[in-house]
Amino acid sequence: MFCAKAGAKTVLGVDQSEVVYKAMDIVRENSLQDRVQLIKGQLEKTELPVEKVDVIVSEWMGYFLLFEGMLDSVVYARDKYLAKGGLLLPNRCSIRLFGISDQERYDNLINFWDNVYGFSMKCMKPDILQEANVEVVPSDKVLTNSVVVTEIDINTCTTLVCNFKREFQLTALRSGVLTAIGGYFDTFFDLPNKVELTTGPHAEKTHWQQTVFYLRDVVELTEGQSIKCSILCSRLKRNVRGISVVLTIANSSYEYVVD
Repeated sequence: MFCAKAGAKTVLGVDQSEVVYKAMDIVRENSLQDRVQLIKGQLEKTELPVEKVDVIVSEWMGYFLLFEGMLDSVVYARDKYLAKGGLLLPNRCSIRLFGISDQERYDNLINFWDNVYGFSMKCMKPDILQEANVEVVPSDKVLTNSVVVTEIDINTCTTLVCNFKREFQLTALRSGVLTAIGGYFDTFFDLPNKVELTTGPHAEKTHWQQTVFYLRDVVELTEGQSIKCSILCSRLKRNVRGISVVLTIANSSYEYVVD
């Protein structure tokens, strides 16, 4: 409906969830049914009633940007339907990583298992540490600078964009204990009036929050100290919507699942 209000002559929307029927009611409620047509189905299995479109708008971003694998549908739509010179919105994205120091949160989530009502349950820790957590990171818990680990040009990317490797360096902004690595993404709309959406800890909160990878071995850092790190990101074979993340922090390796 925003596209129609912005001047689009025809708007086609595709969604395979049941909520699309409520969306149809809302379109009619706002007297936009002559310009907005909603179709229930999977895009890849749906034939649109047009050969080409001028603009593709999609809110495909998942946690840590790539979770849920929805970018695949955007790439499919781009290759099949986008007219030459057409627009993709957003057209560019990046993922950033940063260091976190939050001992209280670490104690409540990880060290908690050392003594649960007088019983040792340390065997639970490996499973807890393997899961990436989606949560809000308070800005005062940010310990290091943030670093871009991958950039995506949606005009040219392929579905292999989920697989990447990058070496990087984090530098402590203050002295503290590195308890986790945080991840977030930025999206860009490179139009005459440029718009940027960031999901970082210093920005307004979003439903994406931040993705947090807790460390098995915390690291003591002093202000100005740098540590060498790397990330290897790949799709899960058992679930293409999920991703595997391998982090190397100060020569220690950690494996996580965003699933």
